Amino acid sequence: MTDLSQAVIQRQGNITILTSDRILFGHRGDKVVLRGPLHAMIDLKRPNGGFKGQEEIILRTPNETKEVVCAESDADKYDINISDLGALPPSPNIMEHVVHKRHLDHNTIAHFTMYHKDDMVTLRGPARLRVEWKDKKGGVRRAQDFTLSAMTDVKEFKLMGADETMVITGQVLGAQAPQAAAPVQYVQQPAPQMAPAVQYVQQPAPQPVMAPPPAPASPPAPPMLAGPYCGRLPDGILIKASNNDSVYVMQGGQKRPLTGEGFNRMGYKWDNIWVLPVHEVNSVPTGPVVN
Repeated sequence: MTDLSQAVIQRQGNITILTSDRILFGHRGDKVVLRGPLHAMIDLKRPNGGFKGQEEIILRTPNETKEVVCAESDADKYDINISDLGALPPSPNIMEHVVHKRHLDHNTIAHFTMYHKDDMVTLRGPARLRVEWKDKKGGVRRAQDFTLSAMTDVKEFKLMGADETMVITGQVLGAQAPQAAAPVQYVQQPAPQMAPAVQYVQQPAPQPVMAPPPAPASPPAPPMLAGPYCGRLPDGILIKASNNDSVYVMQGGQKRPLTGEGFNRMGYKWDNIWVLPVHEVNSVPTGPVVN
């Protein structure tokens, strides 16, 4: 469990309670800035206890930060509760495939929920998504499945009507869900039988056998590159060295340099870049430039 008091690098206003696993505040202009590594949940609740919104925070490195500010109006008052969720979830997950979002009331690695007209989220692949449109009582009116095969596939989802709710659940393609352990089965085995008595039979002397010529030796495998990240960085993530601003995207075990135009066209975000030591970035083979 993370000590949230150590994750706070800036605070402003009336932070009423600040403990090791919870932060509470609810006055207009109250603000905290958090840094990683951190896995936490932001809950927004109205003074009468009613639900207003929820957002999951995933900050994987100390270079990543998140600002949480109370921007309530006189007609829409709410309190903010930030609670620690413990260990970071596996990567990649569906939250790391968000290109853009607007006014999501419920934003977690399990699903995205939209309640208001014109709420929207844009997601990129590779991912398999299911979208359900529900009435305000929770009944499913219709549903549709979408598959985004590559990281260049982008899809915008927008709630068009005010009388329904849109819920999006998703799974990152290539990410394996944890499997439950198989139940242990006990099988009764028969009692061991006594081995038959050994009998010695005189055999003729073996005749010499001509051995076939040896098969040609396989060419040596290429040497493994040094460094803890080599061969383990998943496709689609963004990386850069700590000593320069060159950004790469991982594809097929190679780091492919990104131009500024390519970075913007594909909808990448600076918050999703992994900043690694220089020798680790240098240990990954370099592929062609992504234009």
